[in-house]
Amino acid sequence: MARQFTHSPHVVVLGAGYAGVMAANRIAGAPDAPVVTLVNAEAEFVQRIRLHEYAAGGMHPTVSFDGLLRSNIRLVVAEVSRIIPAERRIELVARAAGQHPDLVNNSLEYDYLVYALGSNQLDKTSDSYSVNSLAGAAALRARLGDPLPSAPLVVLGGGHTGVETAAELAESRWAAAAGAHAHHRVRLQTTGLLLPGASEKTRRVAHRDLRQLGVEVVEHCDPAAIPSGSIVIRCTGFANATVAAASGLPVDLAGRLLVDSTLRCAAQPLPPEDGRTPSDKAGFDRIFGAGDGARISAPGYEYVRQSCAAALPQGAHVADNVLRALRREPLLPLDAGFVARCASLGRSRGIIEFVDAADSSRPFRLTGWAGARTKEAICNMTLTWLGQERTAHKRYRWFSGPRTLHAETAASRPNTPTQPVLPPADERYAR
Repeated sequence: MARQFTHSPHVVVLGAGYAGVMAANRIAGAPDAPVVTLVNAEAEFVQRIRLHEYAAGGMHPTVSFDGLLRSNIRLVVAEVSRIIPAERRIELVARAAGQHPDLVNNSLEYDYLVYALGSNQLDKTSDSYSVNSLAGAAALRARLGDPLPSAPLVVLGGGHTGVETAAELAESRWAAAAGAHAHHRVRLQTTGLLLPGASEKTRRVAHRDLRQLGVEVVEHCDPAAIPSGSIVIRCTGFANATVAAASGLPVDLAGRLLVDSTLRCAAQPLPPEDGRTPSDKAGFDRIFGAGDGARISAPGYEYVRQSCAAALPQGAHVADNVLRALRREPLLPLDAGFVARCASLGRSRGIIEFVDAADSSRPFRLTGWAGARTKEAICNMTLTWLGQERTAHKRYRWFSGPRTLHAETAASRPNTPTQPVLPPADERYAR
């Protein structure tokens, strides 16, 4: 039988995006739940998958945490400055005082930490806009407000975010007011192909729909070839929070926290040129990661892309493994796969391209009105899934990963309890 908690350990979740909210709700919903604190820079949940809609004049993309979080989760509105793994402590820049009884001198201690800080806009400059954050989307929305700008719009990036942003702008009030003047058209330019991971047929559908919306698509374009006087929106990729790197945690070249197949911090042996000693890694095994801000370094997980579709199951699985660690049970590897890639092209068109578990295209898709309605339903379901975990523990389920991953994870499945283990009783967190 699983060991029951002898005190109330403290689990801190950094970041209240899709992965962070899912993890916090799932941990807090356990019968033997620890104290759970959720740290987030915003006081409301931001639907990141709707930021492009908001920038183009749509509804505000935030939702109150009151309807998303379990009542026993403590919310701290603050920015994370640094993690000190050896001391199991986080340094914060709090936006409001007196929110948490253990928040002393903007410092918060933990027994286990879930790193779910997500990602932000890559390569944003002072003369451009982005839709990868609430502040960026709000700035673009204000720029396109009254008085209406006469400059053309140039969207950089041919991925899903770029395609959705260009289409939404083409249907916006700004585009309607601009009329048929050629210099007001929305231009989408990319250094490669449009929707590079999609099938050729899906790309043809996207080209057709964007053309019908009046979007000029330029592929294989020099990134510096931007028309003079344009309003530039960069959708060229993701950048990641710098907290992990600043805290001395293992990160990849993009700054994402490296985790193993169980989503625990991947504290591999340090290379000689690293300059650190093994003692510098103290406390790494108390840290887990999920969502855009983490990357699984174990073989077989190369197919996992930064997305809401990956963040939700990772958030649920990392919660299950944190609870296993607290109970001194074996940690299990992640087994999660994809079903589809979705893109909205304005309010009346969409593309749902079905994929296998490893995210490779299948010869099935929904387009047009059916694609738009399905995409909208999926966006709405993200809040439903988070809400379900708020009311019923382990209500959320997800699709399995590719078969090759099944074989690898089965071979690595532990037969004995894995570290970390529950620390000695500590009355700091007694309830």
